[in-house]
Amino acid sequence: MLGRQHLLLSVLTASLLLMIPMTLWNSSFLVPTLFGVIIGSLAPDADSPDAAIFHKDVRGLKGSAKTLIFLFSQLFPAFGYTIKYAIYKPLVFLFRHLDKTGKINIPYEVKEDHRGLLHSLMGIFASGVILTFYLTIFFLVFLKVDFTILVPFAFSFCLGAFLHLVEDSCTKSGVNYMFPFGDFSLSGNISTSNLEDRRADFFTIALVVANLLILFISNYFLNAVIVLEVFVIFGTILLWFIFMKFFAGVGRSSKHASSRAVGNSA
Repeated sequence: MLGRQHLLLSVLTASLLLMIPMTLWNSSFLVPTLFGVIIGSLAPDADSPDAAIFHKDVRGLKGSAKTLIFLFSQLFPAFGYTIKYAIYKPLVFLFRHLDKTGKINIPYEVKEDHRGLLHSLMGIFASGVILTFYLTIFFLVFLKVDFTILVPFAFSFCLGAFLHLVEDSCTKSGVNYMFPFGDFSLSGNISTSNLEDRRADFFTIALVVANLLILFISNYFLNAVIVLEVFVIFGTILLWFIFMKFFAGVGRSSKHASSRAVGNSA
């Protein structure tokens, strides 16, 4: 999907899952949580040369969404190039070296391809751990402030990156979640090159409505926050299931299943 679609879909989904309950429990974590989701939603595309995370301006964003993202987007290139050159490329080199020397045996060739290592569960988890380590060192050496805010950042970064994979599962190229150790590939029928395909944009509107609805009814659940959270989690999963299954046509794919192969880009 496009960068703006990844941003909006991930932030709106995370808002349903995390941010509304967080405002009821601990609003001090709201900013690092939001920032983590934003960076995570774009991070897997650091394996693509002209990804949104390398730019301070996300093409296609308008209005209040553009204003909100602008507050964080000035740091996009710093995170984008850190992920690309200090995480992604070293991980690719490490896997290639271990595979070449026979220290590990993996069925897929790890190379610098779009929808490869960074578009996998292992890739986003490793990215989250390593990026949080870098930020911890930076906080200790330069800022010397309380770095416990990195806990919600790390969690929400992984959530945003996972949502990026879910969103790319709706496209024709799909995603192999188990790369490079196995194959669990999902793909849909959305084409990011077809500008007339507005399904992702319509689902964005549906998530906006869902957020407004939860904001409204949350006033009646102040004494039953856990009940509200359970309702929100299952409701969000149901919304995504309906969109993926009936609108994006997502299903199991065998396009990633051949040995020593990497998924195509889209």
